[in-house]
Amino acid sequence: MGRIYYIDGYNVILQCPTLGAIAQRDLEGARARLFQHVVHFCTDTGHRAVLVFDGRNASSFPSSEIGSRGQVQVVYSKGSRTADAVIERMVYEARHQHVETVVVSADREIRELCSTLGALVIQPGTFLGWMHDAQKRLRSEYTERTLSPKRYRIEDVLNERSVHRLHAIRRRLEGES
Repeated sequence: MGRIYYIDGYNVILQCPTLGAIAQRDLEGARARLFQHVVHFCTDTGHRAVLVFDGRNASSFPSSEIGSRGQVQVVYSKGSRTADAVIERMVYEARHQHVETVVVSADREIRELCSTLGALVIQPGTFLGWMHDAQKRLRSEYTERTLSPKRYRIEDVLNERSVHRLHAIRRRLEGES
């Protein structure tokens, strides 16, 4: 069973000191940075996420879904709908798809409602911690692979049948030289 995160984007931005500071001078930059962090989180965990932003009364925002990358989709609420209303609808629909849902929001009302719909609800600070941990794991794995004196062999990633075929080819090539 997969897991999908429904994230109130502005809640997370406002709960994160770094993103909050960026948002004060460049809201689009803060959204883009959050999007990148969520993409890294989903890459590390294999989960999916929908990053939802309020789009009402904001002439500079598109009024519908604006894109996705990998397992992360970005959605702006349409018209007078709020991000909370969009998240509520998505969680309601997801409960019939046998998908484990996690709602990331600081808003008490949406947290309580989504909890009654069967979603796990977490505060933005908790999610920020999880993203930070995922980023540390990715960096550690990258560092280990790139700086480690250990040499990786092709045999380490092949299945047994392919390894036998590779050894046969090597023996044949060694016999030709």
